[in-house]
Amino acid sequence: MFQDDKGNPLTNTIFIVQYDYDLGGDTVVIPEDSVLFFFGGSFQNGTIVFNNTAIYPQAANFEDLFGCYTKGPVKVGQIAFSGGEIKYWDGRNWWVLGKSYEHPGNNCTNVYFRYSYDTDNGT
Repeated sequence: MFQDDKGNPLTNTIFIVQYDYDLGGDTVVIPEDSVLFFFGGSFQNGTIVFNNTAIYPQAANFEDLFGCYTKGPVKVGQIAFSGGEIKYWDGRNWWVLGKSYEHPGNNCTNVYFRYSYDTDNGT
């Protein structure tokens, strides 16, 4: 999936994900310094291993994009939305920038910004 016709990894490549992929329990390693650019697609049922990977669009809901296990480092500066929180990856830790709160009877979601340290290193 992420190799050229000779089996070499496609490093520094932008991969456009526009379909839902069922990994069938397999593990997929993203080539080093590559980009996953989502246009409505997702990965399900397996493991995605990041390798200094950038994920676009920024602040996308990781729970919608990755219905599978994820591990490995994302690109420094990555912003993600996960578990109702907006998070920033500084290369070592995820920092919670804000939390989304839904208000009953109101058709909008407000985001309140606060700074905190997330020690679990997960999204």
